[in-house]
Amino acid sequence: VCGGGLSARIEQLLEPGFRSVVEQTIKGVQFVHRGGDPLVIESSEPIAYMVMRDRFDHYLVQQAIRAGADIRTGAGVEGITQTSNGVEVVTGQGRFRAQLVIGADGANS
Repeated sequence: VCGGGLSARIEQLLEPGFRSVVEQTIKGVQFVHRGGDPLVIESSEPIAYMVMRDRFDHYLVQQAIRAGADIRTGAGVEGITQTSNGVEVVTGQGRFRAQLVIGADGANS
């Protein structure tokens, strides 16, 4: 995801329901460098999708919850330790153990 642009390869990763948050399907692009001749790419199939990040992020959170994820927001991480059977995360809200931790705090993640 770059801004609100998703590669069409997202179809391989998400259920078809992700299209409910797609604002626009992109089937062509044009690149121009310093006034040179444009490079035009057109396809009969989608090459990208445009989404509003707030709606797409909400969709991803809902899908994660349905899959059994425990979502913690506003839990500043104070420490992370890899253990023999997963990860232990220490936050201001307590200690949590998991097999997988996703840091979704933006560019600083």
